Amino acid sequence: MKAVKVMLPVKTVKRLFAAEGYLELGMPEQALEELALIEDPAPIEASVEYLTGEAFRQQERYDDAVKALERAARLIPEPYNKVVWESLSDCFRKNGDDELADVAAIIARETGAAVDEINFDEDADEYDFEAEESFELGAEFEAFDADDDDEFAPPWQDRWA
Repeated sequence: MKAVKVMLPVKTVKRLFAAEGYLELGMPEQALEELALIEDPAPIEASVEYLTGEAFRQQERYDDAVKALERAARLIPEPYNKVVWESLSDCFRKNGDDELADVAAIIARETGAAVDEINFDEDADEYDFEAEESFELGAEFEAFDADDDDEFAPPWQDRWA
């Protein structure tokens, strides 16, 4: 993938950093004010959506937070969107929707789900939460230590011994 260089106005960058700073200080109203003043958020839309969602989450406006965080989760590629899914899980849980919270937590943990294929309204109803246990190793599996068995030792091990 070829990197694309995007030039942002200095005041846009300052507003984004200011919003993040306000959130760290527990001042979500000021963060939202800074984000609203960004004239062209298109190049940094994912960051703006994420910070907006976090500001709403701090204000306990979970429905608004979910909307912004869902947009951020679709814009931020895996595995970098893990923190967004964790925030979504928290918002769903605080809104009383434990099934959606569990689905978002699983996506955050696995970070391998295709975001475009997820529809919260349908997927939460169809998700088999008992099947999640099948990912756990059973008692018939033994852990092994590669250092105890030369067969599993990397070829360069002798050089560093």
